[in-house]
Amino acid sequence: MKMSVLIKGIRAVLALTLLGLVALSGAAMADPGFARADANGDGKIDFEEFRSHMVNTFYRADRNRDGALKGDELKVLNANRIPDADRNGDGRLDLKEFLNTTSADFRAADKNRNHVLGSEELRSTGR
Repeated sequence: MKMSVLIKGIRAVLALTLLGLVALSGAAMADPGFARADANGDGKIDFEEFRSHMVNTFYRADRNRDGALKGDELKVLNANRIPDADRNGDGRLDLKEFLNTTSADFRAADKNRNHVLGSEELRSTGR
């Protein structure tokens, strides 16, 4: 299985999530997606807020509540199969594996390396 398939799926989810966080005219948009992720209401998404939001995303996708994403649950994340992100090779993506992958995407979006996604960084992820 290839990591790129899951990464693309997770990036699609991140792009959609971050699109909900995108700033309009330099000010943070007060939509439900942004409000859910921006827990402290400062108009930015710091790493802890992002991580918390991704934990919630994982649990919403885990429809059978078995603590792992597989099969149809990955389709919710726009992924068709579990690639190399499945570090333990059990054919499922657990929370730790999911967070490792999504954390890497946060770091990639955090261009100034301040552990916060500001409006410019959020706009640039909107593809």
